[in-house]
Amino acid sequence: MYSILVNLARIIGPAIAAALIAFVGLAPCFIINGVSFLAVVLMLGMMRAGELRISPPTPRAKGQLQEGFKYVVSTPILGSPLLMMAIIGMLTYEFQVSLPLIAQETFHGDASSYAFLTASMGIGAALGGIFFASRKGIKPYKLVSAALLFGLAF
Repeated sequence: MYSILVNLARIIGPAIAAALIAFVGLAPCFIINGVSFLAVVLMLGMMRAGELRISPPTPRAKGQLQEGFKYVVSTPILGSPLLMMAIIGMLTYEFQVSLPLIAQETFHGDASSYAFLTASMGIGAALGGIFFASRKGIKPYKLVSAALLFGLAF
């Protein structure tokens, strides 16, 4: 469900950005984006340090990393999603660099072309997320296989 929200932001954000770029230009968009971070800064400033519960760090010991990997491998509910994210991370997270280049060089477009491509990706991912969230009995290996196919397709 979180993935669906992230991808809906990919749909709505570029649409708003394209409209703003068309009406006010590029520079005001950067100013608006900067001002939007004020809410985050305000919320961080409102946090009360006395109410935070800081847990002590686990002391370092020999074999911790190996123990962690063994635990992940022996726990499919953790292992499959982590493997899936590793595959996606290695093969597809460069789209933030390549998508603007595809919009400009392949389609000879501008910011609105890039916004269209980003929104299209968001729509596809949101629909895919809704489709898979509504299915029952999805096996972890199917998620990993889908991640691998996604990476190879990209």
